[in-house]
Amino acid sequence: MATNFDILDKAEKLELLAAEIYGALAQRFGDDSAAVKLFTQLRDEEQQHAARVRMVAAQSRRDSKLLGKISVDVPEMEEVLAEMTTILANLLAGRWEADVKQTKRLLVDLEERCSHAHAQELLGLNESLRKFFEQLALQDKAHEELLRG
Repeated sequence: MATNFDILDKAEKLELLAAEIYGALAQRFGDDSAAVKLFTQLRDEEQQHAARVRMVAAQSRRDSKLLGKISVDVPEMEEVLAEMTTILANLLAGRWEADVKQTKRLLVDLEERCSHAHAQELLGLNESLRKFFEQLALQDKAHEELLRG
C-alpha cells in the first residue's frame, strides 16, 4: 500500500527521467536540427511537469485531507521507471543504435505507457490529486502527438 507521497515521489522521478532521456536524445541526434528542437522542447516540458509534481507534493504535505495511505499499487509505473532507467543508461553509454524515426516510435509507446501509469495512479486518490494526474496523462498524450508529427 502506498501513500499519496509515494505516488507523487514516483511521478516526479518518472518526469525527471523523461527529461533526462529527452535531453540525452537531443545530444545524441545533435546533427538533426528538427530532432534537437523536438527533444529539447519535450525535455523542457518534462522538467516543468516534475516541478508541478513537486509543488503538488509540497501542498499535499500542508493539507491533512491529502495525507494518508491509499490502496493504489502501480506496478506499471515501476516497470516504466525501470525501462526508462535502462534507456537513459544506454543513451549515456553511447549504446543507442536506433535512428530518429525508430526512436520516436519507441518514445510514443513509452509516453502511452506513462499516460496509462498516470491513469492508474488516479485510483484511490482524492479529487484534487486525481485531477492533477488526469492533467499529466493529457500532457503525455500531447507528447505522443508531437512525436508522431
